[in-house]
Amino acid sequence: MRKIKRSKDSGMKALYIWLPVVGVIAVAFSGYLYSGLIGLTFAVVAYPLYKKLKGIAHAPRRLGMSLVQSRNFAAFVTEFVVLAAVIVGLFLPLLVLYRNRDLLVTHGLAFYGQTMDWSKAQMAALECRLTQHVSAAPLATGAPSGMPLEGLRALILDPASLLPLALRTVSSLAVASVHLMVLVMIMHVSLLHGPDFWEHILEHTPPKWLVTLQRLGQRAKEVLKATYVVQGVTALAAFLAALPVFWFILGRPNFLLAAVLCGVFQLIPFLGSGFLVLGLAAYFFLEGETTRSWECLFVALPLVAGLADLVVRPTLARTWGRISGITMLIGFVAGMEAFGIAGFVLGPLFLELFVCFTAIMLYGPAYKASYLYPARTGLEKVDS
Repeated sequence: MRKIKRSKDSGMKALYIWLPVVGVIAVAFSGYLYSGLIGLTFAVVAYPLYKKLKGIAHAPRRLGMSLVQSRNFAAFVTEFVVLAAVIVGLFLPLLVLYRNRDLLVTHGLAFYGQTMDWSKAQMAALECRLTQHVSAAPLATGAPSGMPLEGLRALILDPASLLPLALRTVSSLAVASVHLMVLVMIMHVSLLHGPDFWEHILEHTPPKWLVTLQRLGQRAKEVLKATYVVQGVTALAAFLAALPVFWFILGRPNFLLAAVLCGVFQLIPFLGSGFLVLGLAAYFFLEGETTRSWECLFVALPLVAGLADLVVRPTLARTWGRISGITMLIGFVAGMEAFGIAGFVLGPLFLELFVCFTAIMLYGPAYKASYLYPARTGLEKVDS
């Protein structure tokens, strides 16, 4: 008993020394902190795959690797799968957008000019009614004054004109590569040693806080899986639903571009694919194509945006993580405001952990999930 107590005391002293050191390192490398946190979240979500691969590699009747070899093999394969999924998920939409950049610039600038002309016309009509003028000066057609749309279009489409931007982009590749290295390193270390380190923390946690910490850790895993799954599957659902819908409205070849844009907009908090569909309806209305405008409002809006935001997202949020839609929405918006792109994941995580900790303070560590989510039957109680 004395040996166990001494080892526990020495572990506590080591933990007290380790925590300030981690704090100093986090402050010194604060620019890469969010990259490391994203790598940690990837490790948490991908750990079941790592565990499965490690069992396959270490099994005598399969690959028959040693324990160290199987762990390294499983970690490298898991990292490759995660990075490949991220790259494919980002590269394919960017490739479609790049190949259709001319179309996007042309129609985008045309929509901007038409919107400004329509706004100017409405302001002139309102001024005529207020001043009771019988006639008004004719409005200029085309692009609004002071905004050289053709020059802007040439600036975007001409690669030579974007040389300064290209140089700045190239200079930032070194920093981006370091961020990627930090992300992969943290993910690799977390896959290999994360569970052991978590068990070490639990062993040296005061008994009164042990169940609370276990509940928060379990909740963090649920929220992270739900965040990645909900956002990814919702964007995929918007893309798949938009394919036949915009095939009917736009036809070839523009239906694929519209579907990819719906998937991309679905990842943007608070906007979603509904914002894009409403923009397309307004564009067709200003173009005089009222039939397509009504089709966007009464066909694309309910089938694309409605399916993704009202059916797929709430269902997955409740099934995978028991997260309310309001909590996830506020977490996305506030998280991206506070943490940048990393807030896409960290915002819902921190907000939901705050909700969980508040429930523990109110109802005790063994609270049932039904207190917060009445639609569910509740989690099993944890003996305190």
